[in-house]
Amino acid sequence: MTEPVRVRRADGEPVPLPVRGTHRNRPTPAAAVPGVRPEDRGAVAEHTATPPVPRHSAVRGTMGKPQLPRRRAQEHIAPQLRGGPAPRQEPEQYTGHDPGLMAAFQRGIGLAEAQQHAEAPPLTPTHGTPGASAE
Repeated sequence: MTEPVRVRRADGEPVPLPVRGTHRNRPTPAAAVPGVRPEDRGAVAEHTATPPVPRHSAVRGTMGKPQLPRRRAQEHIAPQLRGGPAPRQEPEQYTGHDPGLMAAFQRGIGLAEAQQHAEAPPLTPTHGTPGASAE
């Protein structure tokens, strides 16, 4: 069990914050030396015959791959949406491509042009014929 961190002393005063550099005997990573320290050589020699114990219960490569979770259709969908989309209601008349539509349009344009030519008065020169001199 860890000791709770004290914020106040027994007399009610706050505990002072630690000051950087007050611990002179503390090792730094830059001062680390590779290898086993002389005081730890006895413990290393004592356990040389003991095989190392893996940190986890299973050793990598000794058991089969774990099964991945299986997907279930519509598992995380809201209940009212699980049945799928509502069927599309077809309009009374299908507004698709009508091959006779362009032909009817062209026929209507032709009739309108013919009627316009029939109603138009004939063109008559009002100033005389071109090239004739005015008297």
